[in-house]
Amino acid sequence: MQGLPRREPSFEAAARARDVAAEWREDDAGSGSVAKTVLRHARAAGLLIAAERAPEWVGSLALDIPDTLALESGRPVLIIPNKGTQHTIGKRVVVAWTDSREAVRALFDAIPFLRRADKVILLEVDPAAEEAEKGNRSDVCATLALYDVACGAETAKSRHGNVGDALLAGCERAEADLLVMGCYGHSRLREIVFGGATRHILADMTVPVLMSH
Repeated sequence: MQGLPRREPSFEAAARARDVAAEWREDDAGSGSVAKTVLRHARAAGLLIAAERAPEWVGSLALDIPDTLALESGRPVLIIPNKGTQHTIGKRVVVAWTDSREAVRALFDAIPFLRRADKVILLEVDPAAEEAEKGNRSDVCATLALYDVACGAETAKSRHGNVGDALLAGCERAEADLLVMGCYGHSRLREIVFGGATRHILADMTVPVLMSH
């Protein structure tokens, strides 16, 4: 748009300084959905980065960018919270673990982050059968070691079944700067329906979250 500063040079300079392959694109959704417009480009990307929805802004419901990208892009989405300042991302990582397809997908999508992390914790909330699940977590950590990722495995109890709150509490205890988790949900009659933990994290995140579906 005429009169606005060009952002491409600073974007490209920042990408080069960090040795990141990146490309600047601009598109206009017009009267259509912004999220759907982004999706046309998103599926060819290695990693998507989006800001947390700002519920206090009246236009946020029309955008639903992180929600739609996490559920429909097929790519890992790094969602940055609106609160606080992120000085580092991925130095201390909590991985939300369950024995599910979504959790496995998120875990392995996060390998590039985990290999650079100083600390990785595989955290399972309310495991169904402690002895059986302990073996499962140990197997996952052994597999991560093949990728040069050292991790520890922990469990946590939720209060009143609030798994999302227990995950955020685990991040606080670990002083984590990244939470990795599967995105649980589906689209139904143009409405996105999320699982309880996913919905809680999307609404109340306190650290950056890498989500995969």
